[in-house]
Amino acid sequence: MPAGEKQDILAAGGEALRKVHAELTDMLAQYKATGEAYVVMDDDDDHLPRVSAADVRSALQMVDDMFDVIDSYSAPPPPPPSDDMLDQ
Repeated sequence: MPAGEKQDILAAGGEALRKVHAELTDMLAQYKATGEAYVVMDDDDDHLPRVSAADVRSALQMVDDMFDVIDSYSAPPPPPPSDDMLDQ
């Protein structure tokens, strides 16, 4: 896969994760403020399932872990070993 295409995919994935992270953070703030939190499944859905703070925290942790994975792929590769390292 060309490097530019890989970066585009990682950028799109990172943007999607940022949106999810923001929604989950808002949901956790709602839970802390009211003791209740709901998740909207579809924009036209009238049924709002309740979620617990533990569910939200768990989902936030999962998103944070995904950010770590994306960051690890986005980081430049390590430099090749120097000649000094090869001589040892």
